[in-house]
Amino acid sequence: MHAFLSFLVGASLTSFVQFLVDNQGHPFKKRSTCDGCGIPLRWGQLIPILSSLCIRKICRVCHYKPRRSYGVTELFGGIIFAITALKYTTLCPFLLVGLLILVGLHISLNDWRTKTVPVFSLFLLAILGGIWSCCFAQWPIAILFMGALLFLIRWIGGKVGPEKPLGRGDEILFLICGLWISVEAIPVFLFMTGCIGVGSFFLYQRTHPKTRHFPFAPAILMALWVSLIFFSQH
Repeated sequence: MHAFLSFLVGASLTSFVQFLVDNQGHPFKKRSTCDGCGIPLRWGQLIPILSSLCIRKICRVCHYKPRRSYGVTELFGGIIFAITALKYTTLCPFLLVGLLILVGLHISLNDWRTKTVPVFSLFLLAILGGIWSCCFAQWPIAILFMGALLFLIRWIGGKVGPEKPLGRGDEILFLICGLWISVEAIPVFLFMTGCIGVGSFFLYQRTHPKTRHFPFAPAILMALWVSLIFFSQH
């Protein structure tokens, strides 16, 4: 039952995060509106997952249907919240990982849509990582290994070409992940980052075929979550 409730809460919070990303600068000064004509949406069009995937409500004015990507993202958020609830049955770690998921979604959606990583979200993620390390008496030694790896990646990238392999926001995010994982989990984290990164690249190329760059933050954050859920002893 707690996993099902976590799924509902996760889907609803994911919907709210998408609203924040779509209304940056004034998120609390306006209601959710139709993407087609801008009129406020009715309550039946604000149900997470159902409104865009199942009910498929259309605008009464311009007959615009919601994008399916909203419902897919909400379904994804609900599932990872439910899995997190099954892994962490006590309140403190569940809340910390839940906040990690929400902040990670905010970073990922921003990076995917605008290729920017919000500084405030990185700062919040670092604070949460520090609390995580303190709660489990885990020294953030992994940051040293992450920093050495970034230096190596930069050095190799400089030999290959003038462009940096990772953006500044991705590099900072990479270091912050060292607050969350232990040294033993680094190989798994790096392997998952590579696998998810390759998948993200091909998925992004389907909608942006003319760009050589792609948002790497979602791959880093997804690998972090997988490492915490399936390969962490906490």
